[in-house]
Amino acid sequence: MTEREKTIELVEKLMRRTRENAHATEAEIEQAVALARQLMRKHQIEMAEILAREEETLKQEDIVEQEARTSSKLFRFEKGLATCVAKVCGVRWFYQPSQYITKGGNFRTRYTIKFYGLRVDTEAARILFCEMLIVVRALARGRVGTNSTAVETYCEGFASGLLKKINDQMRKEEPVDNKTKTLIDTTGMLMEAHEKRIGLKTAKSRDLRSDKARSFAFSAGWQDGQDYELNSEKKERLPENTPKLN
Repeated sequence: MTEREKTIELVEKLMRRTRENAHATEAEIEQAVALARQLMRKHQIEMAEILAREEETLKQEDIVEQEARTSSKLFRFEKGLATCVAKVCGVRWFYQPSQYITKGGNFRTRYTIKFYGLRVDTEAARILFCEMLIVVRALARGRVGTNSTAVETYCEGFASGLLKKINDQMRKEEPVDNKTKTLIDTTGMLMEAHEKRIGLKTAKSRDLRSDKARSFAFSAGWQDGQDYELNSEKKERLPENTPKLN
């Protein structure tokens, strides 16, 4: 290993320390960043070289998949909720079909929703997604009763309304600092590298609104989704005494 390669490795370790050490103080983080910049200036190292090395290292170590749900049927609203959770947690998701044989010898298909990204983010996404499934179904039963079609329609409306709210909020967010932007960009490149490695084709997002948008259940779900606060750092409580609408 050349002297330059050793320096690049040291800079990479300093950058990783600033974002992976949860117990580091602000002063320690600033010191690590300052030292990394000093080494880069001294040895004329470009950020692109660091990111290229990070991508090669992190895609093997830190980009992981987390299974969130496996079921014999994948509802459209589950895809919508997965997209909402992925945006909030800074990860991506996909679903994986697989076949199995029943005791009677028949082939059946089941679907597994998986989140992928940095380990801590995917774990947060998995937990939040599972909680959201419980919350949304409970809200649906309180709003439109137990009819399965009405519940599913409400959930689609909820996911669509929540996704619209998240997208609107993201457009209004203030620009992030350079350090955060670098982390976001790097993580994005790593997830794209993971997609290529597993042969994943990114699906285009679909608007859940259709003719169901005219139904009461969808409209009620849409409004509740717009009013809901989705946060990856806290658990949401179910509203008490959620009323059932006629």
